[in-house]
Amino acid sequence: MRPENSIDRRTLLKSSGVAVALPWLEAMKTTAHAAQPNGDGVPRRMVLINLNLGLYAPALFPQQAGTAFEPSEYLEHLDQFRDQYTVIAGLSHPGVVGGHAAEARIFNGTPSSQKMGVSLDQYAAKFLGGFTRFDTLPLGMGNANLTWSVDGSPVPAESRMSMVFQRLFADESISSKQAARKAIERSGSILDLINAQAKRLTPRISNADQVKMDEFFTSVREAERRLAKSESWLDTPKPKVDIAAPVDPASRSEFNLRMQNLFDITYLAFKTDATRIITFNIFEQNSVTVDGVNNGYHNLSHHGKDPGNISQLKRIETEIFEQLRHFLDRLKQTQEQNATLLDRTTVLLTSNLGNASSHSNRNLPVLLAGGDFKHGQHLVFDPPDTTPLCNLFVSMLQQLNIETDTFGTSTGTLANL
Repeated sequence: MRPENSIDRRTLLKSSGVAVALPWLEAMKTTAHAAQPNGDGVPRRMVLINLNLGLYAPALFPQQAGTAFEPSEYLEHLDQFRDQYTVIAGLSHPGVVGGHAAEARIFNGTPSSQKMGVSLDQYAAKFLGGFTRFDTLPLGMGNANLTWSVDGSPVPAESRMSMVFQRLFADESISSKQAARKAIERSGSILDLINAQAKRLTPRISNADQVKMDEFFTSVREAERRLAKSESWLDTPKPKVDIAAPVDPASRSEFNLRMQNLFDITYLAFKTDATRIITFNIFEQNSVTVDGVNNGYHNLSHHGKDPGNISQLKRIETEIFEQLRHFLDRLKQTQEQNATLLDRTTVLLTSNLGNASSHSNRNLPVLLAGGDFKHGQHLVFDPPDTTPLCNLFVSMLQQLNIETDTFGTSTGTLANL
């Protein structure tokens, strides 16, 4: 028999994409200042890209620091953007460990011993999300969660770019809109109900449970906000693009096509201002269709300094830089008022692995392109691993006109940017 003051196990209520769960409470036993972003009328954007299997460091980092560096093997592919990118060595996330497992924390920097914190994209969405139909677009080529809400819940990523294209550009029929309105009304009623139920629990819970309930109410308020936003956009026509929907590859091994689809969707979403914040990973464990590669990508990342493995690994990573080059070129060639999309888009390419061969999470590879930074540099922070990657995140937030001096484990902004 349950004690009189106990509470049934967590309640899960789902309706039309709204899922809100009570946190697990003891009683169940048997902010940054909000600046007006884009207040100058300039839309600013950010794309966060993680490479789950790292980058071969000798082919990425130049030998020289500063502005007079000789491009490395990979950076030669970006030579036309030399004045619009910066490569950074010596950064890491303090307390984030676990090899591949660290990928979940790459964009929040929350130490592995702590509860998951909000990711950079979702934090920025609090300030920029109100300007666009979609707050953010979490995308990906794998199942890794890179995006986390303010209460530490995962925000699922979409791996089928054909479905994302439909969400961005396919107008719903009248019947679909009517159904959506009814679903929103039902969801709103459910949120009212669980709000009332949860508030009745408050007098019966401990201080520790109250903290969890505060987090729960934050989730409810966020769900309510999403519902209101969805309703407000129902009658706004979606933008039209003169391009066919991407075709999802039949095989995961079609590495280049999957990358191309990710970059294509990102470009179209930014060009049409459907969202200003996108996060995705580039990942495949097994075989990839790349000329000269006959071993699995994951196996090659554990190259053990074998020249043959390194040669094949560099072929795969060269394809990544070629896709990045094409993406940056499209941004640069697209005018928006008196600037280009590249001028107004911060592109971050990094990895949770500094040395994939040894599963090291230190000295992470970092390439920053676009935006209004002091580019054309190879920044080296020495000794390595004493400067948090979150310092760069603070600089990126400020670039988006978000007034904050801290994020995650930051100790300030990143010097010399």
